[in-house]
Amino acid sequence: MTIYKKFLGDDIPQIWENSFMNNRKEFFMTDDNMKPVHIKIPALNTEFHVVRGSDTLLIIVGESWTYGEALSGIGTGAGQFNLQAQLEGCMGPRMAEVTGWDLYQFAIPGNCNLYMNIELERILKHVATLGYKQVKVVMQMTENSREMPINYLDLVRNHPVFNWLNPGDKSIQVTDWLTMYDEIFYQHFHDTLSNFAACDIEGVLWRNFTRASSPRKDYCFKMIEPTMIEFTGRLVNHEHVSPLLMNPIQFQDFFDHQGKNIVVPDGFMEEQVDLIEKMFDYIGGAKTVKCLVYHNNHPTKYGHLVWAHHIVRKTGWKNI
Repeated sequence: MTIYKKFLGDDIPQIWENSFMNNRKEFFMTDDNMKPVHIKIPALNTEFHVVRGSDTLLIIVGESWTYGEALSGIGTGAGQFNLQAQLEGCMGPRMAEVTGWDLYQFAIPGNCNLYMNIELERILKHVATLGYKQVKVVMQMTENSREMPINYLDLVRNHPVFNWLNPGDKSIQVTDWLTMYDEIFYQHFHDTLSNFAACDIEGVLWRNFTRASSPRKDYCFKMIEPTMIEFTGRLVNHEHVSPLLMNPIQFQDFFDHQGKNIVVPDGFMEEQVDLIEKMFDYIGGAKTVKCLVYHNNHPTKYGHLVWAHHIVRKTGWKNI
Protein backbone atom coordinates (compact mmCIF):
# COMPACT_ATOMS: atom_id res chain seq x y z
CA MET A 1 0.00 0.00 0.00
CA THR A 2 1.40 3.39 -1.01
CA ILE A 3 1.99 5.81 1.85
CA TYR A 4 1.12 9.46 1.11
CA LYS A 5 2.05 12.58 3.03
CA LYS A 6 -0.88 15.01 3.25
CA PHE A 7 -0.46 18.79 3.19
CA LEU A 8 -3.22 21.19 4.27
CA GLY A 9 -3.70 24.96 4.49
CA ASP A 10 -0.50 26.99 4.55
CA ASP A 11 1.59 23.82 4.26
CA ILE A 12 0.43 23.32 0.67
CA PRO A 13 3.16 24.52 -1.73
CA GLN A 14 2.68 28.02 -3.17
CA ILE A 15 3.36 28.95 -6.79
CA TRP A 16 3.19 32.20 -8.75
CA GLU A 17 3.82 31.59 -12.47
CA ASN A 18 0.45 29.99 -13.21
CA SER A 19 -3.01 29.72 -11.66
CA PHE A 20 -2.90 25.95 -11.24
CA MET A 21 -2.66 25.98 -7.41
CA ASN A 22 -4.97 28.96 -6.77
CA ASN A 23 -7.93 26.82 -5.72
CA ARG A 24 -6.10 23.82 -4.31
CA LYS A 25 -7.81 22.15 -1.36
CA GLU A 26 -5.53 19.24 -0.49
CA PHE A 27 -2.08 18.13 -1.58
CA PHE A 28 -0.72 14.59 -1.29
CA MET A 29 2.81 13.46 -2.05
CA THR A 30 4.81 10.24 -2.05
CA ASP A 31 8.12 8.87 -3.29
CA ASP A 32 7.05 5.33 -2.40
CA ASN A 33 7.41 3.90 -5.90
CA MET A 34 9.76 1.92 -8.13
CA LYS A 35 12.96 3.77 -9.07
CA PRO A 36 15.22 3.10 -12.09
CA VAL A 37 18.18 0.99 -10.98
CA HIS A 38 20.74 3.02 -12.97
CA ILE A 39 19.90 6.37 -11.35
CA LYS A 40 22.35 6.82 -8.46
CA ILE A 41 20.49 9.61 -6.65
CA PRO A 42 16.78 8.77 -6.28
CA ALA A 43 14.56 11.62 -7.40
CA LEU A 44 12.23 13.43 -5.01
CA ASN A 45 8.78 14.89 -5.73
CA THR A 46 8.06 11.98 -8.05
CA GLU A 47 4.37 11.52 -7.28
CA PHE A 48 1.79 14.06 -6.13
CA HIS A 49 -1.98 14.51 -6.14
CA VAL A 50 -3.49 18.00 -6.17
CA VAL A 51 -7.15 18.09 -5.13
CA ARG A 52 -8.90 21.19 -6.51
CA GLY A 53 -12.56 20.19 -6.21
CA SER A 54 -13.03 18.87 -9.75
CA ASP A 55 -14.95 15.66 -10.51
CA THR A 56 -12.33 14.86 -13.19
CA LEU A 57 -8.80 13.66 -12.45
CA LEU A 58 -5.93 14.12 -14.89
CA ILE A 59 -3.20 11.49 -14.40
CA ILE A 60 0.19 12.25 -15.93
CA VAL A 61 2.74 9.42 -16.22
CA GLY A 62 6.28 9.79 -17.52
CA GLU A 63 10.03 10.08 -17.08
CA SER A 64 12.36 13.09 -16.89
CA TRP A 65 10.62 15.00 -19.70
CA THR A 66 7.36 14.86 -17.75
CA TYR A 67 9.05 15.24 -14.36
CA GLY A 68 10.58 18.64 -15.14
CA GLU A 69 14.27 17.76 -15.28
CA ALA A 70 16.41 20.83 -16.04
CA LEU A 71 13.76 23.32 -15.01
CA SER A 72 14.99 25.93 -12.52
CA GLY A 73 16.78 24.23 -9.63
CA ILE A 74 16.16 20.68 -10.87
CA GLY A 75 19.11 18.41 -11.62
CA THR A 76 18.57 14.86 -10.41
CA GLY A 77 22.15 13.79 -11.09
CA ALA A 78 23.39 16.53 -8.73
CA GLY A 79 20.69 15.90 -6.13
CA GLN A 80 18.90 19.18 -6.89
CA PHE A 81 15.11 19.20 -6.53
CA ASN A 82 12.56 22.01 -6.75
CA LEU A 83 8.89 21.17 -6.28
CA GLN A 84 7.82 24.75 -6.92
CA ALA A 85 9.44 24.69 -10.36
CA GLN A 86 7.63 21.43 -11.16
CA LEU A 87 4.25 22.80 -10.11
CA GLU A 88 4.80 26.03 -12.05
CA GLY A 89 6.43 24.72 -15.20
CA CYS A 90 5.64 21.07 -15.94
CA MET A 91 3.24 20.01 -18.67
CA GLY A 92 0.98 18.21 -16.17
CA PRO A 93 0.18 21.28 -14.08
CA ARG A 94 -0.16 23.29 -17.30
CA MET A 95 -2.76 20.85 -18.63
CA ALA A 96 -4.60 20.87 -15.30
CA GLU A 97 -4.47 24.67 -15.25
CA VAL A 98 -6.22 25.06 -18.58
CA THR A 99 -8.80 22.27 -18.02
CA GLY A 100 -9.57 23.02 -14.36
CA TRP A 101 -9.15 19.35 -13.39
CA ASP A 102 -7.49 17.76 -10.38
CA LEU A 103 -4.00 16.43 -11.07
CA TYR A 104 -2.10 13.26 -10.21
CA GLN A 105 1.47 13.30 -11.54
CA PHE A 106 3.81 10.31 -11.48
CA ALA A 107 7.14 10.92 -13.20
CA ILE A 108 10.68 9.74 -12.46
CA PRO A 109 13.86 10.64 -14.39
CA GLY A 110 15.29 7.59 -16.16
CA ASN A 111 11.99 5.71 -16.00
CA CYS A 112 11.29 2.88 -18.43
CA ASN A 113 8.03 1.97 -20.14
CA LEU A 114 7.68 -1.20 -18.05
CA TYR A 115 7.82 0.66 -14.73
CA MET A 116 5.49 3.39 -15.95
CA ASN A 117 2.82 0.93 -17.05
CA ILE A 118 3.05 -1.22 -13.92
CA GLU A 119 2.90 1.83 -11.66
CA LEU A 120 -0.14 3.15 -13.53
CA GLU A 121 -1.97 -0.03 -12.52
CA ARG A 122 -1.15 0.71 -8.86
CA ILE A 123 -2.22 4.34 -9.16
CA LEU A 124 -5.55 3.45 -10.78
CA LYS A 125 -6.36 1.01 -7.96
CA HIS A 126 -5.96 3.93 -5.56
CA VAL A 127 -7.86 6.37 -7.78
CA ALA A 128 -10.78 3.93 -8.02
CA THR A 129 -11.49 4.61 -4.34
CA LEU A 130 -11.61 8.42 -4.64
CA GLY A 131 -15.02 8.97 -6.22
CA TYR A 132 -14.07 10.77 -9.45
CA LYS A 133 -16.62 10.79 -12.29
CA GLN A 134 -13.97 10.89 -15.04
CA VAL A 135 -10.29 10.02 -15.30
CA LYS A 136 -7.96 11.18 -18.08
CA VAL A 137 -4.56 9.45 -18.41
CA VAL A 138 -1.67 10.99 -20.34
CA MET A 139 1.07 8.39 -20.79
CA GLN A 140 4.54 9.28 -22.04
CA MET A 141 6.21 6.51 -24.04
CA THR A 142 9.97 6.80 -23.73
CA GLU A 143 12.68 5.17 -25.83
CA ASN A 144 13.10 1.44 -26.14
CA SER A 145 16.46 0.57 -24.54
CA ARG A 146 15.59 1.09 -20.91
CA GLU A 147 14.41 -2.43 -20.11
CA MET A 148 17.73 -3.89 -21.29
CA PRO A 149 19.62 -3.19 -18.02
CA ILE A 150 16.87 -4.87 -15.95
CA ASN A 151 16.45 -8.00 -18.06
CA TYR A 152 17.44 -10.10 -15.02
CA LEU A 153 14.54 -8.94 -12.80
CA ASP A 154 11.58 -11.24 -12.12
CA LEU A 155 9.39 -8.24 -12.96
CA VAL A 156 10.71 -8.44 -16.52
CA ARG A 157 10.62 -12.23 -16.71
CA ASN A 158 6.91 -12.16 -15.92
CA HIS A 159 6.10 -9.59 -18.61
CA PRO A 160 5.82 -9.97 -22.42
CA VAL A 161 8.81 -7.64 -22.85
CA PHE A 162 10.98 -10.57 -21.68
CA ASN A 163 10.27 -12.34 -24.98
CA TRP A 164 11.34 -9.20 -26.83
CA LEU A 165 14.59 -9.09 -24.87
CA ASN A 166 15.17 -12.80 -25.49
CA PRO A 167 14.14 -13.28 -29.13
CA GLY A 168 15.46 -16.84 -29.43
CA ASP A 169 16.75 -18.61 -32.53
CA LYS A 170 14.13 -17.54 -35.06
CA SER A 171 15.27 -14.89 -37.56
CA ILE A 172 13.39 -11.58 -37.41
CA GLN A 173 13.89 -8.24 -39.17
CA VAL A 174 14.96 -5.42 -36.86
CA THR A 175 11.98 -3.27 -37.83
CA ASP A 176 9.60 -6.13 -37.00
CA TRP A 177 11.41 -6.63 -33.70
CA LEU A 178 11.03 -2.93 -32.82
CA THR A 179 7.36 -3.14 -33.80
CA MET A 180 6.97 -5.95 -31.24
CA TYR A 181 8.22 -3.58 -28.53
CA ASP A 182 5.71 -0.88 -29.40
CA GLU A 183 2.81 -3.31 -29.48
CA ILE A 184 3.76 -4.91 -26.14
CA PHE A 185 3.41 -1.58 -24.36
CA TYR A 186 0.48 -0.37 -26.44
CA GLN A 187 -1.35 -3.53 -25.37
CA HIS A 188 -0.35 -3.11 -21.72
CA PHE A 189 -1.68 0.46 -21.66
CA HIS A 190 -4.83 -0.60 -23.53
CA ASP A 191 -5.51 -3.44 -21.08
CA THR A 192 -4.93 -1.24 -18.03
CA LEU A 193 -7.44 1.32 -19.28
CA SER A 194 -9.95 -1.36 -20.31
CA ASN A 195 -9.82 -3.01 -16.89
CA PHE A 196 -10.60 0.20 -15.00
CA ALA A 197 -14.29 0.15 -14.08
CA ALA A 198 -14.68 2.78 -11.36
CA CYS A 199 -15.73 5.55 -13.78
CA ASP A 200 -15.27 6.73 -17.36
CA ILE A 201 -11.61 6.75 -18.39
CA GLU A 202 -9.80 8.15 -21.43
CA GLY A 203 -6.18 7.52 -22.39
CA VAL A 204 -3.62 9.45 -24.41
CA LEU A 205 -0.11 8.33 -25.39
CA TRP A 206 2.72 10.54 -26.64
CA ARG A 207 6.39 10.01 -27.43
CA ASN A 208 9.42 12.24 -26.96
CA PHE A 209 12.43 10.55 -28.60
CA THR A 210 11.50 7.75 -30.98
CA ARG A 211 8.83 7.57 -33.64
CA ALA A 212 6.40 4.67 -33.71
CA SER A 213 7.50 1.44 -35.35
CA SER A 214 4.05 -0.10 -35.28
CA PRO A 215 1.34 1.25 -37.61
CA ARG A 216 -1.45 -0.14 -35.41
CA LYS A 217 -4.02 2.30 -34.07
CA ASP A 218 -6.76 -0.10 -32.94
CA TYR A 219 -6.39 0.60 -29.23
CA CYS A 220 -8.68 2.33 -26.75
CA PHE A 221 -6.39 5.34 -26.37
CA LYS A 222 -5.46 8.25 -28.61
CA MET A 223 -1.92 8.56 -29.95
CA ILE A 224 -0.45 12.04 -30.23
CA GLU A 225 1.78 12.32 -33.29
CA PRO A 226 4.39 13.36 -34.21
CA THR A 227 6.90 13.15 -31.34
CA MET A 228 7.33 16.13 -29.04
CA ILE A 229 10.73 16.90 -30.56
CA GLU A 230 9.33 16.93 -34.09
CA PHE A 231 6.45 19.15 -32.94
CA THR A 232 8.62 21.78 -31.24
CA GLY A 233 11.02 21.69 -34.17
CA ARG A 234 8.23 22.74 -36.51
CA LEU A 235 7.49 25.72 -34.26
CA VAL A 236 10.96 27.11 -35.00
CA ASN A 237 11.12 25.90 -38.62
CA HIS A 238 13.57 23.12 -37.75
CA GLU A 239 13.07 19.87 -39.66
CA HIS A 240 13.54 16.77 -37.54
CA VAL A 241 12.94 13.07 -38.21
CA SER A 242 12.78 10.98 -35.04
CA PRO A 243 14.88 7.79 -34.89
CA LEU A 244 13.47 4.32 -34.29
CA LEU A 245 15.83 3.62 -31.39
CA MET A 246 18.19 5.33 -28.94
CA ASN A 247 21.47 4.30 -27.30
CA PRO A 248 22.94 2.71 -30.45
CA ILE A 249 26.00 1.33 -28.64
CA GLN A 250 23.74 -0.60 -26.26
CA PHE A 251 21.63 -1.86 -29.15
CA GLN A 252 24.68 -2.94 -31.17
CA ASP A 253 25.98 -4.87 -28.17
CA PHE A 254 22.57 -6.51 -27.88
CA PHE A 255 22.59 -7.49 -31.57
CA ASP A 256 26.08 -8.96 -31.15
CA HIS A 257 25.06 -11.15 -28.19
CA GLN A 258 21.43 -11.83 -27.16
CA GLY A 259 19.95 -10.74 -30.50
CA LYS A 260 22.21 -12.48 -33.00
CA ASN A 261 19.22 -13.64 -35.06
CA ILE A 262 17.82 -10.13 -35.44
CA VAL A 263 18.45 -9.14 -39.06
CA VAL A 264 19.90 -5.62 -39.16
CA PRO A 265 20.28 -4.37 -42.76
CA ASP A 266 23.48 -2.66 -43.84
CA GLY A 267 23.30 1.04 -43.10
CA PHE A 268 20.41 0.79 -40.62
CA MET A 269 22.44 1.61 -37.52
CA GLU A 270 24.37 4.36 -39.32
CA GLU A 271 21.07 5.96 -40.30
CA GLN A 272 19.81 5.81 -36.72
CA VAL A 273 23.05 7.30 -35.36
CA ASP A 274 22.76 10.18 -37.82
CA LEU A 275 19.17 10.88 -36.75
CA ILE A 276 20.13 10.68 -33.06
CA GLU A 277 23.01 13.11 -33.51
CA LYS A 278 20.77 15.57 -35.34
CA MET A 279 18.20 15.25 -32.59
CA PHE A 280 20.72 16.09 -29.87
CA ASP A 281 22.01 18.99 -31.97
CA TYR A 282 18.49 20.39 -31.84
CA ILE A 283 17.49 19.77 -28.22
CA GLY A 284 21.01 20.52 -26.96
CA GLY A 285 21.38 23.83 -28.75
CA ALA A 286 24.07 23.27 -31.38
CA LYS A 287 25.26 26.42 -33.11
CA THR A 288 23.63 25.26 -36.33
CA VAL A 289 20.19 25.32 -34.68
CA LYS A 290 18.49 28.69 -34.47
CA CYS A 291 15.79 29.90 -32.08
CA LEU A 292 16.32 27.27 -29.39
CA VAL A 293 13.37 28.08 -27.13
CA TYR A 294 11.73 24.81 -26.20
CA HIS A 295 14.61 22.57 -25.09
CA ASN A 296 17.80 22.52 -23.05
CA ASN A 297 18.32 18.75 -23.55
CA HIS A 298 14.99 18.48 -21.73
CA PRO A 299 11.94 20.68 -22.28
CA THR A 300 12.18 24.25 -21.02
CA LYS A 301 9.16 25.75 -19.29
CA TYR A 302 8.11 27.03 -22.72
CA GLY A 303 8.46 23.52 -24.15
CA HIS A 304 6.26 22.15 -21.37
CA LEU A 305 3.69 24.87 -21.99
CA VAL A 306 3.34 24.47 -25.76
CA TRP A 307 3.27 20.67 -25.51
CA ALA A 308 0.63 20.76 -22.75
CA HIS A 309 -1.58 23.01 -24.86
CA HIS A 310 -0.95 20.86 -27.95
CA ILE A 311 -2.17 17.72 -26.14
CA VAL A 312 -5.24 19.54 -24.79
CA ARG A 313 -6.12 20.68 -28.32
CA LYS A 314 -5.42 17.32 -30.02
CA THR A 315 -7.59 15.45 -27.55
CA GLY A 316 -10.42 17.94 -27.90
CA TRP A 317 -10.40 18.57 -24.14
CA LYS A 318 -10.39 22.30 -24.70
CA ASN A 319 -10.17 24.62 -27.70
CA ILE A 320 -7.27 26.92 -26.88
